[in-house]
Amino acid sequence: INAEYMGPQAGVIVLDILVSLLLFVFVSLNFRTVVLDGFTPLDALQDIRRWYMRGWCAFDVLTAIPYDLVALPFSVLAFRVLRTIRLLRLIRVFTLFRPSTSLRQRPFWLRLYITLYGLRLFFHAISIFWMVIKGDASVQVTSSSSNEKIAVAYLTALYWTISTLTTVGYGDVLPVTTGSRAFAMLIMLVGVAVFTSTISLWATLWHTKSRFERKLQEKKADLALIMDMYKVPWEVQKEVFELFPYLLKTTLHSSMREEIMGLLPPSLQDKVNAHVKSQLLAKVKYFEGAEPEALDMLGDALHEVILPAAQVVCQMGEVGTCMYFVGSGSVEAVSQDEASGAEIVLGRSEEGDWFGELALFLDVRRQATIRTITPVTLFRLDKSDFQEIMTQHADFRALMNQEIHRRLQERASNAADADEENVTLKSAIEKWQANTGVLQLPTPARGRAR
Repeated sequence: INAEYMGPQAGVIVLDILVSLLLFVFVSLNFRTVVLDGFTPLDALQDIRRWYMRGWCAFDVLTAIPYDLVALPFSVLAFRVLRTIRLLRLIRVFTLFRPSTSLRQRPFWLRLYITLYGLRLFFHAISIFWMVIKGDASVQVTSSSSNEKIAVAYLTALYWTISTLTTVGYGDVLPVTTGSRAFAMLIMLVGVAVFTSTISLWATLWHTKSRFERKLQEKKADLALIMDMYKVPWEVQKEVFELFPYLLKTTLHSSMREEIMGLLPPSLQDKVNAHVKSQLLAKVKYFEGAEPEALDMLGDALHEVILPAAQVVCQMGEVGTCMYFVGSGSVEAVSQDEASGAEIVLGRSEEGDWFGELALFLDVRRQATIRTITPVTLFRLDKSDFQEIMTQHADFRALMNQEIHRRLQERASNAADADEENVTLKSAIEKWQANTGVLQLPTPARGRAR
C-alpha cells in the first residue's frame, strides 16, 4: 500500500477479502444445490458434484482466488491490474438464478432485474470508455480529493451516456476531439438499437413468444400449484418434474398438430402425417434404400410410446413381439454377469437408433434388458404389421433380409454364451434361412452379447 496514503486502499482490501470469501462460499454451495439437467432434477450429492465439476467449477474457483492480494506486497500496480480479473465474474451472472425443476420458471421481477442489470453493465462500460477518451480516467488516487474528482468524472460520463443513448442530448456535455466525436456518433447509432431491443425484451417478459409456449407455461404453472397446494413429497415431485414437461410438450405438439390438421382436407392430412413419420424413419440407416410405399406403410404401423427415465422397456429373456425406434431421448442395453451378478452396460441408443429387431425375424428371447436413461419417445413396430409389409413389398423384404443377415452374424460372433446361446441362434437362423434362402449360418464364437 502506498505509504503516503492508505485510506481508500485499506477499504478496498477489506472489500476484496470479503468478496473472495463470498465467492468461495458460492463455490461450496454449488456442490449442494439442486440443478436441472435437461428435464431431470439432480438432487443426489454425487450427481450434483459431478455436474458442477464438469461445468463451472474450475471457472468459479479461478475467479474466486484473490490474485491481487497475493501480488500486493510486491507491487501496487500488479494489485490494481490483477484486481480486474474480478470482471470475469460478470460472465457468470447470467447463468445464475436457474430453476431447480423444469416446472419452476423465473419470476417476472427476477427476469426484469436481470434485464436491468445487463443494461447497467452496458451503461457502465460506455461511461468508462468515455472517461478514457476524455482523459478523466487518468486521475491518480493520492488523496480524498482525487477520489472526489473521479466520482464527479464518472457521474458526468454516466450522465452523458444515458442522455446520448436515449437521444435526448441536452448539450451541456460535448465531445470536442475527433476521437470523442466519432465515439459519440457510434453510441448514438447503438442507442437506437439498444432501446428498441430493450422495449421489445420487456414486452416478451409479459407475453410468451408463441401460442404453444403460452399453453406450455400455463400447464406447468397449474401443476406446480397442485404440488404446493397438496404438499406432495419431494420424491414424488421429482418424478413429476422429470416426466411431465417432456410428456406435456409432446402431447401439446400432437394436440396442436391434430387441431390444425383438422382444418385440412383428408388428402392433405395424410400427406402431412406421412411426412411427420418419414422424418423419423429417414434417420434410421436400417431403412436406407427402401421403397417409399413400404416406408409409408411402415410409418402408419408405428405406435408412439412415451416413457420416463429409469423405465424398463423390455426385459432380458422375455419373448419379443415388437421392435422400437428412438424418436427422442436415450436408452441403454444392460445384462447381468453370471459369475459376479454385476450389471453390465452393453450399449446405448440415441435419437434415430432402434433395438429389438430380432423379435421381428426370429423366435428368440430378448438378448438384453433395455432401460430408459432419459424420458424418451419411442415408436413401436409390432411383428404382425412388419410381416404384412414384408409380404406386400418384395424389394423391402430383400433389403431387410440382407440387413438382418449382417446383424445376426454380428450377434453370433459376440455371443456371451457360445455353447448355449448360439445353439438357440443357430436353430432360429436355420429356420429363417429355410424361409428366405438368403442367410448363411454364422460361425459360433465366444464373446459378450450386444
